[in-house]
Amino acid sequence: MNRQEMKRFDLEDQRGFARLSGDFNPMHVDPERARRELFGEVVVHGIHVLLASLDSLLAQSPPAARMRIQEVECRFQNPVLLGGEIQPNIVEREGDSLCFEVRDVEGVLHLDARIVLANAGAESGSVDGARYEPAEPRDLGFADLEGLSGHFEPGFDAAEFAARFATLARFLDPVDLADVLSLTRLVGMECPGLQSIFAGFRLQRTSGKASASRFDWKVRECNERFSMVKLDVVGAHFEGAIETFLRPRVEAQPSIESVVARIPSGAFTGQRVLVVGGNRGIGEVTAKVIAAGGGRPIVTYRSGGHDAARLQDEIVTAGFSCEIAAADVLEGPGAIDAAHLAALHSLYFYASPRILKQSGTFRRALFDNFSGFYVEAFHDWVKRAAESADEGLRVFYPSSTMVEDHDAGFVEYAAAKRAGEGVCGTMNRHWKNVKVHVERLPKLATDQTLSLIRSRRMPVLEAIQPVVETVQSIKF
Repeated sequence: MNRQEMKRFDLEDQRGFARLSGDFNPMHVDPERARRELFGEVVVHGIHVLLASLDSLLAQSPPAARMRIQEVECRFQNPVLLGGEIQPNIVEREGDSLCFEVRDVEGVLHLDARIVLANAGAESGSVDGARYEPAEPRDLGFADLEGLSGHFEPGFDAAEFAARFATLARFLDPVDLADVLSLTRLVGMECPGLQSIFAGFRLQRTSGKASASRFDWKVRECNERFSMVKLDVVGAHFEGAIETFLRPRVEAQPSIESVVARIPSGAFTGQRVLVVGGNRGIGEVTAKVIAAGGGRPIVTYRSGGHDAARLQDEIVTAGFSCEIAAADVLEGPGAIDAAHLAALHSLYFYASPRILKQSGTFRRALFDNFSGFYVEAFHDWVKRAAESADEGLRVFYPSSTMVEDHDAGFVEYAAAKRAGEGVCGTMNRHWKNVKVHVERLPKLATDQTLSLIRSRRMPVLEAIQPVVETVQSIKF
């Protein structure tokens, strides 16, 4: 197996590739919006990973002449997240046929592909140059997709492409490359568009069309049960098929008005409550419940300042109190103004890294990452808040039913949550001015639990309202 150097993508790489390909899906270029999507972070375009990997592999053993693509197929197995290191490896090479894969530093497979090249001879295509401007993708659902078809004009900025993929630009036909680039524009911007996940494709060379100025596509199959959409495509030199998924939409939580209707007026009057990691999901609902009862929530957030500001504006506009404070919980409670920690009635700790199903092999680094939030940071924030609590500090620690009922893909998460429960037990036994309420919550309807396969999830307000009422009523 021929191994190459590690490759890492940054945000400027992503935005440059978007201008080159025309795929400005926010999942790939906008950290603020991507954090609320299925993977919780910016995801590198699959075609970007493919082209960068192929460019690296061919640079190590360049073709003897200019080539054309006869066939190419690729499966995007796992997303490559921004900043993650990947490595392309040749699995098999026979003549002008190349099979390769892309794995990360822990060996997780992200992409596998096969490409067949042929000598281009005197044949050399051309395509009009274009650099795309940022645009919003179409937002299509399954009701829109059945039988849908369309076309667009592919663009190809040869100079920009050569600056990013020098070997491919030197040896491969630009019309072939424009067709491959058109795949990501199609999936990310046209169909399915905003909610898409590129699963894979297969292209085979045909006699082609007289013009390279049109890329045609048509939806062949929709399977809502498995969130899958299949398309047929015809480019200048290729025809083939694409498989994509339609990911679930961002989860909207109840409005402050709907929360107010459920909470007795004045139930939490004057109570200062710190909601750590609370600008969306469970924390957002907790802040609304506290505010609706006359309490004074202080919401911390590490990223997603727009979400925090939106939450504060919604609560304050409705006539209630809400403060927000930027803070990275891993930096400790010193990350926020000490005034936010003064005279607290209670603390709700929701800070968490992204929770994604893993391969099943226990990863110590992943367990340590979860523990950094659920054990160490939790301990430090409670300890500091308790020092300035008036009478005593009421704390909510949100554990999970997965502590006892989980599959192998969540073993690190479950183990870290169980360790956090142990810390809570120690606090309840030995910290006289702290009382921790621990509850193993079921799967709730939040961004963290979005998945391609639809499953039953409990509404957040239904689960959190009784928790808040219990915690706020704890006596010392």
